[in-house]
Amino acid sequence: MDYSHSKKFLLPFLLFLFSSQLAPLLFPFSGNSATIKGRVLDLYGQPIAGAVVEIKELGLKVSCDEQGNFILKNLPPGKYKIIFSHPYFMPGLLTLEVKAGEGRWVEFGLKAKTPKLLTLREEVTVVAQADSVIDVSLPSHRTIIPQSVLT
Repeated sequence: MDYSHSKKFLLPFLLFLFSSQLAPLLFPFSGNSATIKGRVLDLYGQPIAGAVVEIKELGLKVSCDEQGNFILKNLPPGKYKIIFSHPYFMPGLLTLEVKAGEGRWVEFGLKAKTPKLLTLREEVTVVAQADSVIDVSLPSHRTIIPQSVLT
């Protein structure tokens, strides 16, 4: 049987298969979409695990891993406002434009909301004394009635 005729179609078929199936795996920044990878750090260069990276325009939100790394994949080309946040840090905003097939790397630093409170984690007990009676019958309110009204 003569296979020389099928060899003409084998090379174009393999090229098509490679470009459509394997290329996105080997070259993650190829195609019409863009990818933004990066790290979120504190001002001392330490990673912020659990920081949130968000593009509100796309409804896209990811959390950073233990090393502060994040990946935003399959982004359409455009200009985006990227919000970086964490409960213990002031939020940050970065405007970034990405093009089709582009991969970008970003390192973003966040400033601690209260640096002294983050390093000082002591428990404090407050003791107070009052001449009032608290009405606890209301579930969401506490009414303080002076003792002089009750007597």
